[in-house]
Amino acid sequence: MKKNKASIPPSFLAKADEGTVQYAFDHANNFTLLSVAPKKNKRGVFLSTMHSEIKERDEDTGKEEIDVFYNQEKGGVDSHDQMCSLYTTARKTNHWPTRLFYGITDSAALNVFVIFTENVPNFGENKEERRPKFLKELALALFIPHAR
Repeated sequence: MKKNKASIPPSFLAKADEGTVQYAFDHANNFTLLSVAPKKNKRGVFLSTMHSEIKERDEDTGKEEIDVFYNQEKGGVDSHDQMCSLYTTARKTNHWPTRLFYGITDSAALNVFVIFTENVPNFGENKEERRPKFLKELALALFIPHAR
């Protein structure tokens, strides 16, 4: 969570010693706010709707459960962003709706590719050529009916 939000208590953003942990709960809306100081004068703020109580720290990493869960899940987002940027439709634009359209198109093309390769596992000769080949066939399948 970005630390510039007015709803975060000032004590959750103040400088603290290493290992300082603070929790805040809103049981009516099922929110948990966690502030962690992994290093001196550094803070990480997490907002979770899945975790409603304080759990023991993870024995392997020594981190709070919300932090461990976040780190496990963010790898998928990072790889999605990396794969979208590898073959992208985006061009330089100052028009934000156009940029949003490019992002949606990139994400949709990647998602369709993942579903297609699960359904047709022997598509393409080698792994490096599968995605470009799929994207060319997808573009042609979308373009040719309108061109005719």
